[in-house]
Amino acid sequence: MIYRPAAGMGVNTLLVNAGRRVELLTMLRTACQGRVIAVDIDAVAPTLYHADVAERVPAVADPAFVERLLELCAAHTVGLVVPTTDRELAVLSRRSGEFLAIGAHLAIAASDGVLAAQDKLACASMLLAAGVAAVPTQRWLAAETPPFGFPVVVKPRSGSAGEGVRVIPASDQWTAPPPGQDWLVQPLISGSEVTLDVLSADGGRVLCLGARRRLKVRGGEVERAQTVPAEPFLELAANVAAALALTGPFNFQVLIEAGTPLVGEVNPRLGGGLPLSQHAGAGLLESLCDWASRGEWQTGPPSLARPGVYMTRYDSSTFLESDELAW
Repeated sequence: MIYRPAAGMGVNTLLVNAGRRVELLTMLRTACQGRVIAVDIDAVAPTLYHADVAERVPAVADPAFVERLLELCAAHTVGLVVPTTDRELAVLSRRSGEFLAIGAHLAIAASDGVLAAQDKLACASMLLAAGVAAVPTQRWLAAETPPFGFPVVVKPRSGSAGEGVRVIPASDQWTAPPPGQDWLVQPLISGSEVTLDVLSADGGRVLCLGARRRLKVRGGEVERAQTVPAEPFLELAANVAAALALTGPFNFQVLIEAGTPLVGEVNPRLGGGLPLSQHAGAGLLESLCDWASRGEWQTGPPSLARPGVYMTRYDSSTFLESDELAW
């Protein structure tokens, strides 16, 4: 079941840190039947030149960042705000009430859910406490070798897009963690991996679900993938949403070892591979726009992406003269 806004009820969308998300912008325009306002700090971000409106914003760390987004939402009658990277999630979720006050709905979880998901150690602990099987996770301490043996994966506690992730294959290569931040260690799971794109409401009710298997990854983002049956993961997606208090879009990895699905990374936003689930019928974007239009989540059975759909990406260029730059 896919919900589309009725004719004449288009929702204008603000795409934050739009970067290279041309495909997502195009899908949002189709799903929401409104204008898409793309913003970025970089005047040559390609998505700006495919948007209905292109605007400049300060860096996320700048105190004026949120104020600028609020200004743009008011100026362009934005109904839906779609973040694209991890770095703006906590900043925006803390001020969601200000966006809602001017009619703009944030396509991210509430602040508690965002913070829980972005802290990989806390996330794993909360999942396990709720009875959800998760990849064993502990701090990387030089004096203690991991109890689950080698090889292991080490990563920053709050990293994203595969930053800093590496494999330590054997105990004789075990070293002290790099200084400057918390690091985590996990067993290397050799089984298959599935990524789930989820839209949830009411603390665990799954509205939309797509399941995809990554075939090739480049720069931390999926380049080629295939959808697999989503229905077997419905209960797991609902349990993850409930355990972390995630309402809205999120995606997470499922690592399957000896037939047991273990939850890995959880990202409380739309995933980079979302276009595949969207194309295959999961209907996340239509449901988000329907929510932004009506102010309440859809009812009825969840929309599931159909299996056996492939995505293969390629590079495409936008060429500009100097006088064509957005600013």
